[in-house]
Amino acid sequence: MTGLRAFAIATILLLAAGPASASDRTDIEDNFESVVTAAGVGAVVERDTVHRGADGAWVGLANGASPQIVTVDFGKADWAVTDSKPISAAAARKARAEFNKMAGGQQDWKLAAQEEPAPAPEPKKDAQPKGENVYGYVPNVRLKTASGMEVALNGCEADKCVTVVVAPWCPHCRAAQGTIMRLRDYLQQKDVPFRIVVSKDSESKVEEYAAVFGRSTLLDPENFAQPSGFPMVWVYRDGGAITGLSAGLSPRAEPQQLAQTLGVP
Repeated sequence: MTGLRAFAIATILLLAAGPASASDRTDIEDNFESVVTAAGVGAVVERDTVHRGADGAWVGLANGASPQIVTVDFGKADWAVTDSKPISAAAARKARAEFNKMAGGQQDWKLAAQEEPAPAPEPKKDAQPKGENVYGYVPNVRLKTASGMEVALNGCEADKCVTVVVAPWCPHCRAAQGTIMRLRDYLQQKDVPFRIVVSKDSESKVEEYAAVFGRSTLLDPENFAQPSGFPMVWVYRDGGAITGLSAGLSPRAEPQQLAQTLGVP
């Protein structure tokens, strides 16, 4: 993000302080698109929907596996995707018409950050300890649990969190159900947050399989989690940096040994 920010700041400093121009809008759209791409949201921005929201953040429509409304904060400290909300195709059509109208009528196409660029914030000392590998990032998406609560998939309220992604049609997932539940029970005793995501099938089949694991199970019929295989185990820090993973689970695996292999707690 540092290189992107430096490039973008250099670009917008060339803008005059006069009325909004076509180049102002193009710069905002370019920067919005670049931040979304760098965040790994996995969606293509519809540039003509980008506009400033009521709270000052920038909002736009993007299309990937399904439509989503993406919010980007161009604050002085850093630029980042702060929200990515999947929506239905019907809701996307309505949002597209509304966003196009708002973008078309917008006069101010300047960033709050251009008045006086602030130095980049100090990195978190515990974000990636020296010598720790990062194998990728958990997607920055929000999913609902079987009980209806919305959760940020890449959020982690502890030092490390564990998420297991399964699918109803996956025989290896079915065979490893006992292992998954034993690992969940073991890690919860160690105060390690543990999530199960049921993904990549019809809503009815996802809900039916989620009932096996309980109402805290996350529902992902559209496969926003996008694991490279099933079952998939991710160990990650807040923000989604994956520090440990396992593609597959043995039905005979002992939870303590598996946790040690994954690097938790």
